Amino acid sequence: MALAAKDAALRIPPTEPEIKTLFAGWGGELATCRKFAPTARNCTASKLMSQVGLRVSAACKLDLADIEWDLGRFGKLHVRHGKGARGSGSREPLRRKPPICLAGPTC
Repeated sequence: MALAAKDAALRIPPTEPEIKTLFAGWGGELATCRKFAPTARNCTASKLMSQVGLRVSAACKLDLADIEWDLGRFGKLHVRHGKGARGSGSREPLRRKPPICLAGPTC
């Protein structure tokens, strides 16, 4: 157990250039991939998670109805199944992530 905690402490997040390289390669793959829809979905979801700060579990449970286009210039995401107030008391019942425009262009 202690060894696993020690290894977890040694993990270094990727640098900004490494992230840009990842998404540039992924975006280039869209032109030649065999199945476009799953590749585009995965690229877009990953970019959204990395730039807006969604957790994987919250992103997996997003639905098209969770994008509220009428709120703000570019709309907002309604995260219904986020981490929320688990263990930290009650919070505002309707949490929204920052405007989608802050996420930048998708793949």
